[in-house]
This record gives sequence, structure tokens and C-alpha cells, in this order.
Amino acid sequence: MAFWDGFNRHTGKLPRPIVDKIEVFEDFTVNYPPYSLRINVNDELDEQGYPLKYTHEIDTKKKYSFSFFAEEIPDPHALFYIEGKKYIAEKITATFHEDTGKSQLLKGQFYLVVE
Repeated sequence: MAFWDGFNRHTGKLPRPIVDKIEVFEDFTVNYPPYSLRINVNDELDEQGYPLKYTHEIDTKKKYSFSFFAEEIPDPHALFYIEGKKYIAEKITATFHEDTGKSQLLKGQFYLVVE
């Protein structure tokens, strides 16, 4: 998806990446344009200005490790329900073998979502 409002706020090469409401320049300085590339804009924002439906408060004091079986590698950005609680993945690791391919056993490190 691409969008340009016709105003060049910074000299340099085009195009420049825009992540949510942050435009990144070649020298890694940023601009906060008056538009967003989000499809669904939510009026409720967190402290940093991100829509609440995309953010979760997590307990970073303790990291949990879980192993599970899956045919496919799940989206690591998803909200995981494990043993009745909500978790956010830090990383999910899959093992690949030269002769058998991907193992169904996946390992992940998660943080508990504070409710």
C-alpha cells in the first residue's frame, strides 16, 4: 500500500517507509505526518498513541516457556491462550531436520498479559 499527500517534509530520496504514523528518513530521523496508514483507526489510544486494540499490557518481570505441537508455525504477533491465561510471544522456535523437515514440536517464550 502506498500513500503520499503531495507534501515533501524532508529532502532526500523517495519513497520512505511509513510505519503506522511514523515516517522514517534516510538518516533515521522521523516525522509524524497528519495521516495514518491503518485500515481500522481506533479512537482509544494508549500512552504512546497506538490504538488499544493492538496493544496489551504485559508483565515483563517473568518470562514463560511453553512447548506445543502444531502443523504450522503460528503468527508470533497473535494473542495466545495457554492454560486459561493470555500470553504474548517473545519468540517461537521451530526445529528443522535435513531428512524429515520441520518438527511438529514448537517452543516459545511468552509474557503474561496483565488484565
